[in-house]
Amino acid sequence: MTMVNLQADEVPEEESSTDIIVPVCRIESTEVGDELVVKVFGDPFLFVLHKVDTLLEIKGNEARVMQFGLEH
Repeated sequence: MTMVNLQADEVPEEESSTDIIVPVCRIESTEVGDELVVKVFGDPFLFVLHKVDTLLEIKGNEARVMQFGLEH
């Protein structure tokens, strides 16, 4: 049996047309024999990419979210 968790979030109207919203989940993958086993852990979340952000700003935001669990 396969279990699936779904999450629904409302996207604020001001973000929907100017930003890119990326659904994110954390995964861990290991090889068992000839198979790749992927495990999902933690809570999935939405990561917002602002079109005016530089790559350096995006990397900084991503690091904060992944380190502290802060949603941006």
